[in-house]
Amino acid sequence: MRRLLLTAYGLCTEEIRNAFFKLVPKNSKNLNIGIISTSQPKLKEKHPQMISVKNTFHEMGYKNIEFIDIEVEDKCKLKKFDVIFLNGGYPFYLLYHLKNSGTDILLNELIDSGKVVIGLSAGSIALGPDNNMCNYIYPEDNTFEVTDLSALNTVDIRIYPHYKEHYGRDPKLEEKIKEFELKYDYEVTRLNNDQAILVFDDKVEKIG
Repeated sequence: MRRLLLTAYGLCTEEIRNAFFKLVPKNSKNLNIGIISTSQPKLKEKHPQMISVKNTFHEMGYKNIEFIDIEVEDKCKLKKFDVIFLNGGYPFYLLYHLKNSGTDILLNELIDSGKVVIGLSAGSIALGPDNNMCNYIYPEDNTFEVTDLSALNTVDIRIYPHYKEHYGRDPKLEEKIKEFELKYDYEVTRLNNDQAILVFDDKVEKIG
């Protein structure tokens, strides 16, 4: 049973929070929540986005929240968490270290066992089939020069996060995404910051 929530900007709306509540036991505020901070290579858990995610969980009543950096920490620590949050940042960097550490294999095992996993932006991309879209639109971000662009492949959904927000800065964005879709015969799900994809077992629901 897969219990996933792919978001562009985390649990930022009441509707997305309600989708999260569908994945966890009701009235349970004692969940152990682990936030993977590896997607922000410099500041990591000190990055404002990491702090914001932790604060959001606090506001929702959860107290047992830890950061984990799988670049340097033991990936097996993930087993103790009830909820794993793959934070946003740089998809290439996150995927490189997920694979290099073997965390990709462990995460797939945990997801298959029913672990609740949430993605934010880069984290949501990592849960999809591959990172081909980012490599096509933002090749300069592939600083590791990786040729294996596969991701965790927990869902067959390729998302472009922050679509409306990025389109406002780059009017040619939609043209680039359509070029990618036509070239590779892929479908890209465009997610604005107030939208998410809920995956509960074999049911997929767009939120927002």
